[in-house]
Amino acid sequence: MNTLILNSNSCEKLLDSSWVKESGNHLNSRYLKLEGFAILDRVELNEQSVYEIYKRDELSQINGQFSFLILNYKTKSLIVITDRFSSQPIYYYHSKTSIILSKNIFEIIKKSSNLRSSISKENLFEFIYLQRLLGHKTLSNKIHRFQSATRTTLSLGQDLKTSRYWFPSAKKTDLQFESAAKELARLISNSYNLYTNRFEKVGLLLSGGLDSRAVLGASSDKVKCYTLGPFKNNEYQVAKKLAAIKKLPIEFIKRDDRLYYDKRHESVRLGSGAQNIFHSHFYSLKKLSEIPEIFIHGHGFDYFFQGSYMPQDRVYFAGKSTLHHRLKPISDIANLFLKTLKYRLKYKELMPLIPNSQTLLSSLKQEVQRVLKDSKDLDLENPYDQWEYLNSHDLGSHYTALNLHTINTCAKQRCLAWENDLYDFYWSIPASWRLDAKLFKKALLFLNRDLASYQNANINLPAHWPTKLQSIFYFAGQLLNKMGFKRFGLPSENERSWPNFKKLLSEDERWRKEVFSLQDGQIVKIGLVCPLRLKKLIESFYASPSDQAPLLYTLLTLEYALSEIL
Repeated sequence: MNTLILNSNSCEKLLDSSWVKESGNHLNSRYLKLEGFAILDRVELNEQSVYEIYKRDELSQINGQFSFLILNYKTKSLIVITDRFSSQPIYYYHSKTSIILSKNIFEIIKKSSNLRSSISKENLFEFIYLQRLLGHKTLSNKIHRFQSATRTTLSLGQDLKTSRYWFPSAKKTDLQFESAAKELARLISNSYNLYTNRFEKVGLLLSGGLDSRAVLGASSDKVKCYTLGPFKNNEYQVAKKLAAIKKLPIEFIKRDDRLYYDKRHESVRLGSGAQNIFHSHFYSLKKLSEIPEIFIHGHGFDYFFQGSYMPQDRVYFAGKSTLHHRLKPISDIANLFLKTLKYRLKYKELMPLIPNSQTLLSSLKQEVQRVLKDSKDLDLENPYDQWEYLNSHDLGSHYTALNLHTINTCAKQRCLAWENDLYDFYWSIPASWRLDAKLFKKALLFLNRDLASYQNANINLPAHWPTKLQSIFYFAGQLLNKMGFKRFGLPSENERSWPNFKKLLSEDERWRKEVFSLQDGQIVKIGLVCPLRLKKLIESFYASPSDQAPLLYTLLTLEYALSEIL
C-alpha cells in the first residue's frame, strides 16, 4: 500500500494494481485493499469476499494475517479492519480536515510537516525501556497504529470510531494435560496445512531449538530447510540432523554481518523507528540462489507455549542455578512487569542517562496500568492472563517483529503461531503448562518422537526432557568437566544463529563512528539523553566492551528515526 491521503478538497488515491474497485461509477465507488492474506474454511479470500463477510458482520470467522481497507470515494471515509495479531502494520494520522495512511510513520510525516513537532519523549522512553511500544502508540503522539481485531472508521470532520470484533476468552480448557498436548500438536499441524496448502516450494527457517522443530514436525515433503549462522556450527549441525530425521533437504546460509550496518536505515523504516535495528537477522536470505514461494518459521511459539516472558524465578539447588523455573507470585502487576520483564533494558546506566527518567517511568507505569485495564475490560481476571495480555496484545509490535519484516524483504512469510485456533488455545491453557515449555515439549513428542528426542542446540540435551531432568544431567556434565573430561558445556555464542552484538559494535569501525556521532545527534539536541552521561557510556563501552550494546543499538535506532523526522 502506498501512502493514502484524504482531505476536504481532494481524494488523493495513490492506488496500485492490488486495489480493487468494488462497485458503482467513479464518484460512488468503493475501493478495496487486502494486505497479507485472509482465509475462511481453508480457502484464501479475495477483496470482494472479505468485503461480503464484513457486510454480514462475520469478521471473527476470518483466519490469517491481514489488514483490509475500504475506501469510500464519495464520503471520503475509510474503514480499516485488522487481524487478531496486527500482523500488517498500518499507521494513520486523523484530524478534522485530513486523513493520512501509510505503512510507516515517516511517509505520513513527509505529507504533513506539522507532525515533525509531535515526537513524544514519553513514547521514546517507553521504547528504550521496554524495547517496544504498547497499544496503538508510535514515536509521534499524533500518529497511531491500528490495533488488533478491530474495525476502525475514519471520516473527515468526524471523530474516529473503533470497535473490537473478537475478544480473547479467559475460559480454561477442560482437557487433561496429555489430551491438551495432543490437541496442541494437532493445531500446529493444522496451521501448517492451512498456511502452506497453496504453495509447492516452502522454505522452513530451521534452528536447533524448539520453535522451528515443532514446525518441522508438522511439515510435509515439499519443504526445504534453511539454517542461518556464521559458519556450520552446533546450531547448524543440530538442524541438519533434524532435517535428516524428516528426510528433508537443508541449506546453510552464511550470515553476512555487514548487512546489519548496510541495511540500518531500511530496518528503521520497516519498524517505524520502534523496532530495535539489531533484530534484522534475515536480509542474508537474499543470497539464496533460489528463493522459495513462502518462508515459514517458529516465531511466536516461544512466548505462546514456552513461557518465555512469564513472571518466573529460576530454581537453585545447593546454591547452583538449575534450568528449572517456578512461577513468581503476582500482586502489583504493573510494578512487577516494569521491574522483571525479561526483554526490558536493565542497565544501571539507563536511568541516569535520561533526564527526568523517574517522571517518565511513572508515566510508563500509568500506560501499563491502562493496558491492564483493557485486559480487565476483556474479562481477563486471572493475573497471569493479564500479564500475558501485556505481552501478546498487538503482536505486530512485539520487540522482535522486525525479524519478520526482514524476511518479507526477500519473500513472503507466514507465521504459523499466528493462527486463530492456536491463539485461542494459547489463551485456554493454564500458566503452569506454559512455563518451561511443559505442554509444548509433550506436543513435540506427538508431532514426531525422533525430533523431540534429539538434542536441543541451546543446551545440547534431549529437547523433550523436563527441565528438572535436564538440570540433573547438566550438573553431572559439569562434574565430569571438573574431573578433566571436558565433554559437556552449554554452547558458546559462536554456536548460535545470531551474532555477538557486543563484538559487532566494538570491532566494526563503521559502527564505532556511528556510536561516537551520537554525541552530536538528534537524541542530544532534543534533550532525550544527557550529553555528559552519553559520552561516559560510549567511552566506557569502547574502553572495555560490555553488555551495554543493546542500549547503544537502541539509541542508534532512535537517532536514525529522528534524523528522518526532524
